[in-house]
Amino acid sequence: MVDVGERVEVSCRHGTYPGVRVGRVCAYEFEIPDKYEVRGHDRTQRVFVMLDEHIQLNQPLTFPEAFEDWWYVDLVEVVEVGDTISVADHWLDVAVPPAGHPYRVMDGELADALVAGQVSQNRSLQGYAGSNTSLDRYLHGPLDEREFESVLSVWHDFPPVVLAPVISAPI
Repeated sequence: MVDVGERVEVSCRHGTYPGVRVGRVCAYEFEIPDKYEVRGHDRTQRVFVMLDEHIQLNQPLTFPEAFEDWWYVDLVEVVEVGDTISVADHWLDVAVPPAGHPYRVMDGELADALVAGQVSQNRSLQGYAGSNTSLDRYLHGPLDEREFESVLSVWHDFPPVVLAPVISAPI
């Protein structure tokens, strides 16, 4: 029997949505507003949350066609209360292309939040440390398992295999 997961409700900065949780990973979907251009005709964006790692990721339908295989990874704060999951963006994002290309840390929002007093210096440093740990774990793997010449040729575990149960789970 296939585990179809547990129904949950996910709240984030732009709304509250139904989702599914399987183990320590959840997925939710939302409709992209008409004011945004999307690739193709589907306007339903699926988002994944790795609950213990405090990582939210998706392949944005709003990215241009040239970036279709890229992932957008957010460092987030996750609070779980029963079947309700709250996700708060901490302004540190990473754009991850297919293996063979360098990823890009998108920290402009974090700098703005620091200046505006919306996030503490301590919290932002924790965010950087957490993002580095996650990047090492999922993109590069343990140092002793990789050779310098092949660092970018293949991602170690990306997209993370732990997403498999919710990639196409019904929501």
